[in-house]
Amino acid sequence: MQSAALAALLGHHRYSVGDERALSQAVELVLQRGGVGYRREVSLGDAGVIDFLVEGHIGLELKAAGSPAAVIRQLHRYAGAAELDALVLLTTRASHRRLPATVQGKPLSVVHLLASAF
Repeated sequence: MQSAALAALLGHHRYSVGDERALSQAVELVLQRGGVGYRREVSLGDAGVIDFLVEGHIGLELKAAGSPAAVIRQLHRYAGAAELDALVLLTTRASHRRLPATVQGKPLSVVHLLASAF
């Protein structure tokens, strides 16, 4: 699976949840129903813990809050992890849509949930 396909899959679902914990559970169901392999809360060593590792090489981070500057710092840490080829950010914040298309040379797909009928 490519990161753009993951972003499309996640963006085509409606999420009626208000916090990151409930959103994480809803995303897990979408991944399960889509037959997508994943692991939750995966340690990337010094880079931290990412919400989901999808198909063994795509980092999926969920954000219901946080400034763009704080989120991009977090994504930069994750992008430094050798096990990741791409990043997908699933967010409720419109300001996150303006993040760059790549982070440390790795593609970043941003799925804005309000625009996706959150």
